[in-house]
Amino acid sequence: MVVIADDSKLVARLGKYPLPVEVLEFGHKATAAHLLEVIAAQGYGNAPVTQRVRDGAPFRSDSGNLIYDCALGAITSAPKLAAAIAAIPGVVEHGLFIGLARTLLVAHPGEVEVIERGRSAAIGA
Repeated sequence: MVVIADDSKLVARLGKYPLPVEVLEFGHKATAAHLLEVIAAQGYGNAPVTQRVRDGAPFRSDSGNLIYDCALGAITSAPKLAAAIAAIPGVVEHGLFIGLARTLLVAHPGEVEVIERGRSAAIGA
């Protein structure tokens, strides 16, 4: 898997941005309630979980599913959190791509940085 991002997405610790969680529309309110319980049990207290909206309507993924954004703050154990969220019925995917990406392409002004597991290089754009 290759991930492409601009340099604004690079952070020292996960959690600077809300974590997106894609859920099936059917039963999505129950899924969101379960999501709240799970993230609280993982030590993120009363982290806000909000349904993503665009132009006044629920935002839909390419697959037609809904997105909930979880403002967790600093994520202390991404693998543990990822497993807990993935186990919730109705969750399709989440934004923690643990162990999936082999290559990361980061756009910086004037260059693209290629980061592969175990090495990094920059190439002029």
